[in-house]
Amino acid sequence: MSRTTCPDCNEELQPIKIIDATLRSAGGSGHGHVELSYSAVDAERSLFMGAFKREGTIQGKLCPKCGRILLYAGPK
Repeated sequence: MSRTTCPDCNEELQPIKIIDATLRSAGGSGHGHVELSYSAVDAERSLFMGAFKREGTIQGKLCPKCGRILLYAGPK
């Protein structure tokens, strides 16, 4: 279960979206975005697509007071 308050300053945490800019445009900003995910440490790439089996997503929370970000494992 994820925290609702910051462990450093006890401020209420806000949910945030963690974005990966997979395709960078000429200006350096992201062109294509994907939701971050994780897999098992011993996961191997699939032969057909070359991708790892996703175990779930990465979810984040931000403290608006001190700027700390906490990451949590979420469902697929």
